[in-house]
Amino acid sequence: MCSLLNFIAFFTVIITLAFLTIAPLYFIVNFDSKLNISTLVITDAVWKPVFGSEHYLIYSAYVESRTDKAEIRLIGTSHRDKTDQIFCKLWFEDDGVGRFELVEASKDLIQENWGRVYSASYFLCPLKNLTTIPSSVSLYTTFSQNVSSFSRNMEKFPKIKVQNRLESERVVQTGAPKLAACVPPLYNYSNAWTLIEWIEVNRLLGYDHFHLYLYSAAKNVSCVLNHYAKQGLVTILDWHKNQEILTLERHERNIRIMNLFAALNECLYRGMYKFRYLAFHDVDEFLVPQENLTLTKFMEKLEARHNDTAGFIFKNSFYFTHRPDDPDYKGPFDLITLRKTKRNQNFLAIHVRSKYVVRADVTEQVGNHNLYQAVKNFKMEANVDEKEASNRHYRFCDFYATTCNATTVQDRRMWDFQQQLVKRMEEVQRTIAVECQLKPLNRTVMLKK
Repeated sequence: MCSLLNFIAFFTVIITLAFLTIAPLYFIVNFDSKLNISTLVITDAVWKPVFGSEHYLIYSAYVESRTDKAEIRLIGTSHRDKTDQIFCKLWFEDDGVGRFELVEASKDLIQENWGRVYSASYFLCPLKNLTTIPSSVSLYTTFSQNVSSFSRNMEKFPKIKVQNRLESERVVQTGAPKLAACVPPLYNYSNAWTLIEWIEVNRLLGYDHFHLYLYSAAKNVSCVLNHYAKQGLVTILDWHKNQEILTLERHERNIRIMNLFAALNECLYRGMYKFRYLAFHDVDEFLVPQENLTLTKFMEKLEARHNDTAGFIFKNSFYFTHRPDDPDYKGPFDLITLRKTKRNQNFLAIHVRSKYVVRADVTEQVGNHNLYQAVKNFKMEANVDEKEASNRHYRFCDFYATTCNATTVQDRRMWDFQQQLVKRMEEVQRTIAVECQLKPLNRTVMLKK
């Protein structure tokens, strides 16, 4: 009897722990905590394990020909303290034979990792030359001289497709799209209308494309993203399988913010030669020139002024959403960029919540608020004067009272886009809102208390 009671008690504890672990995934209303791949337009990048180790994951692979030695650079994640010997299996499948080569790899931690257990990382596979480039690559840490054993484990080597293999894919083409956005991973994101406003405002600012790394989102957000993806405006990258090294309860102990730095650097390499400029910021931020220019035209001016520089840092200015709406805004839609016109008078210092735009073809490593590495012979950064342009950050204030209640000034620069933006949102109401069953974007006014 005693043993039966002990078993029941033990079983109860196990069930309780399992519930506490799984509950956060299922008690989020209208969220796709596990993305329905069949309904999302997803690219070929996906998280895969490294054979022989539970401490490494890889996501995508690119040819790096800008450094002293040609190599395949894989974007991935690794345990910071593990020093396993790593090997690359380079697959040459274009010749019809399916041959492969084995080379020893090295690991390079991306510099910004906040001292967490895991870090975003580059895995480097050296190439003999740039004439014959593998079609795919595998990583593994268990090297066997036993050919029969090696052959039996062939299926355990997940292959990652090598991007930008062709020489023509490793140079910015004349007439190529100029500007794309790189956005940190979205987790349980539910603000469909806010996302639409962010995309449409940035299209007016000259953006050609948007890269979004999606961990989990509301169903109507997934629908919105699919709509833009089918138009060729958005690339949706599946990020949720990264959960192999992050639990929802302990991810901050394991790795910084949903493996943020792997996403940022993956986007850098994904857009390296497809776009002249890549802008790195969140979906509540806008990089806006003060004069009547698109961001693309403004970047061309900056590049002409600093033609030996890889990146340009925009100071942060807060437009806190708890503040009253501009009483003179009479537009028909609830658009935060038009309603909120008061910002903190003082801009934050460079690298404090700053965001940035890079020349993608000469940048090698980035962080959240700054660059970490430019290619040889290029300066890393130049600071943008806040009188010329800034990062407009629309968010609720959860900082110190001195920040939330700081002296403000009125800035109606975004009203220059009002007529065009309203027309776009009217079209969205007729199309995307119907398709994705969004509630009408009626205007509500937040009055001064």
